[in-house]
Amino acid sequence: MCGFPVHQDGSCNGLQHYAALGGDAVGAAAVNLAPRDKPQDVYSEVAALVESMRVRDAEAGVHAAVVLEGFVRRKVIKQTVMTTVYGVTKFGARLQIAKQLKGIRGGFHQVMYQEG
Repeated sequence: MCGFPVHQDGSCNGLQHYAALGGDAVGAAAVNLAPRDKPQDVYSEVAALVESMRVRDAEAGVHAAVVLEGFVRRKVIKQTVMTTVYGVTKFGARLQIAKQLKGIRGGFHQVMYQEG
C-alpha cells in the first residue's frame, strides 16, 4: 500500500478507505488495494459468508433462512455492504435487502406468498 492518491474508479470505495486508514492488509486485499493474482470481489465474498450463515440457520429450522434458499446473491447484498461504511441503519439495510429481493423476477415474493 502507498499514500499516493489514485484518480480512477475503485472497488467498494468506502471499504477501501477503511482498509487504507486502518492499515488493514486483509481488507486491502479484499478491495483490490493490495496486489493479487486476480481482481477480488468483496461483495461476492460477503454473499458467500451470508449464504453459509443462511445454511446453518436453515439446518437449525429458522423459517426465514429456509425460505431464502437460492436468494442470497451478490446483487442482493451489494448495496447494503456498500452503504454500511456510510452509516446505513439496520432498518435502512432491511429496506435495501427487501427492495433487491422484490426485484428478483418471478422469485422471492412468489415463494414468500406460497410459504405463508
